[in-house]
Amino acid sequence: VKNISKMFNVRANYAEGYRTPDIAELYVVSPQPGKQPRYGAEVVIAGVKDAHELNPEFVRSYEIGSSGREGNFSYDLALFFNDIKDKIELELVNNAYYTSLNKTSVETKGAELSLGYKLTPEIDTKLNWLELRTEDKSTGRDLLFNPERNIAASIGYMPILGLSGMVTLRHVAKQYISATQRADDYMLCNLNITKKMSDEVELYGGVNNLFGEEVAKELGSDAGTFLYAGLRAKF
Repeated sequence: VKNISKMFNVRANYAEGYRTPDIAELYVVSPQPGKQPRYGAEVVIAGVKDAHELNPEFVRSYEIGSSGREGNFSYDLALFFNDIKDKIELELVNNAYYTSLNKTSVETKGAELSLGYKLTPEIDTKLNWLELRTEDKSTGRDLLFNPERNIAASIGYMPILGLSGMVTLRHVAKQYISATQRADDYMLCNLNITKKMSDEVELYGGVNNLFGEEVAKELGSDAGTFLYAGLRAKF
């Protein structure tokens, strides 16, 4: 990290890591919201699917970026590249079912931009923009369920201390759900409100997908307009 000025702090990062398959990837038996069910790697369905081994995935990650803050404005920009061996990904097999498989060699790369600006002491705005490109090196195809663009814009409002609300618009670009089929892009509007009752207790609630945007069932997100409320407490 090199701090050049308030508005220009540069960084470079290299990391290595690995991830073993989780319980869902190994043992889940569940209907997908779409036409095809999902089976874990170890699941056996007579006449349909045999068990198969899932290896841990290994990743080498490279990132360069810059960030800064001046007055009411802040930003963060990052460029990244990931080289992944044996990546664990959902795959549609014989157009009959989804299961988790190892991808021998995968590359993901892209850019992420975050902007923030405080309009007034009570109103805060944020924008996050992610561009993502993926490639299975053995086939030359994009990975499934990885949208190439994700944009979120939000406005937060805190009229009094302890009470806050936020409206968020999120655009998700097209993404592959099979080797040849892509789900349509969509935009969701979410609203949430939080009221801090004390240092230990907080009430919250909101509405997701305020306008009932249709989302491809294969993405598992087609719940329509969804209301929620709850209480958080810490001791």
